Amino acid sequence: MNNLIYDIAKKIAEAKGRAFLVGGSVRDELLNKDIVDYDIEVFNLKEEELEEILSSFGTILKIGKSFAIYSLAHHNIDIALPRKEKKIGSSHRDFLIEADPYLSYKEASVRRDFTMNALMKDILSGEILDYHGGIQDIKNKIIRHIDDKRFIEDPLRVLRACRFKSTLGFEINDETLKLCSEIDIKGLSKERVKEELDKALASDNAYDFFKSLKMMNQNEYFFKNLVIDERLKNHLDRARDYRDKVYNYLYFSYSLLCIDIEDINGFIKTLTNERQLINYINRQISIIKYFDDLNDIKELILMIDEFKHSEDSLSLLKVVYPDKYELIEEIKIKYKSFKDKKRLRGDDLLRMGYEAKKLKELIKESNYLLIDNEYDEVKRIMEARCIKPKM
Repeated sequence: MNNLIYDIAKKIAEAKGRAFLVGGSVRDELLNKDIVDYDIEVFNLKEEELEEILSSFGTILKIGKSFAIYSLAHHNIDIALPRKEKKIGSSHRDFLIEADPYLSYKEASVRRDFTMNALMKDILSGEILDYHGGIQDIKNKIIRHIDDKRFIEDPLRVLRACRFKSTLGFEINDETLKLCSEIDIKGLSKERVKEELDKALASDNAYDFFKSLKMMNQNEYFFKNLVIDERLKNHLDRARDYRDKVYNYLYFSYSLLCIDIEDINGFIKTLTNERQLINYINRQISIIKYFDDLNDIKELILMIDEFKHSEDSLSLLKVVYPDKYELIEEIKIKYKSFKDKKRLRGDDLLRMGYEAKKLKELIKESNYLLIDNEYDEVKRIMEARCIKPKM
């Protein structure tokens, strides 16, 4: 147990309150996973009492104006009072939220999404309150919703069920799966959709996220045109071998999603406007498409060289074309040799007498020659080709 968590709980108890670890914190502890973020729910204390206690541990930050959720600066800890939620609109954000420090433990737990996330552990005594069979569901590796009426009020829970399937390897309960298929997810913000997708793509079983969406018939809005099949599964499974070898594993994985999508920009923009990600994907896909109908290895090498994450491109080709591993290795060796060579620069070409307006094209031409030749030979060839103006 984190010492700070224990000290906070002790202070709360001295003020006649009671502090519980809740949600994923308890679930992950039971699964022997590292707890990254701690969620604490505090009962029987008013907001001002809780704020006074927390201020003694550092700078407190209040999240939201209408409900009592706090965090401590420089710590991955959220502390909240129990709250009641009432659906007031179609968006997943449209809830009327009211903090109630004297809510019963069971009523407080009902607002959670799944039984495995509704566990409450008394920080001081270690007692776990389990009102919905969450411990048994964790043992059986089942994702099960708690309450039909409350569950369907938040469409984000559809994606959370799919994400937990991929990150935990649990099975989604049949009734939960059916309920998920009946929820309209169009009101979700793309930021929240991408957040869940990012977590799934970072897992060992990323394909399960998409497979679950397809089983729910929920893949036709945010993931329209994504081909969810064995090929995608194989790509995502093989990508795991490159998790720690590429510039950005999420970017790498997103590129795999886009291989068979015609309107890549349209697809990605339903999820994010992140320009760096979009540029990364488009560059990678152009390299994959060129390789798919390969005419000139040297031209491919120049395409890879223009991309500052060249190692990612070579790795991506190995994921997509495992049967062409030897050819890709040959390209990799050629590229590494080319990459280390001295190159002709623009001022070198200008001194030879070439026109400035053609420098970009000429540098590409000299680099093309450099793949199979050394610097001095390329320089000689380029000098011989240049027609210097008469004096």
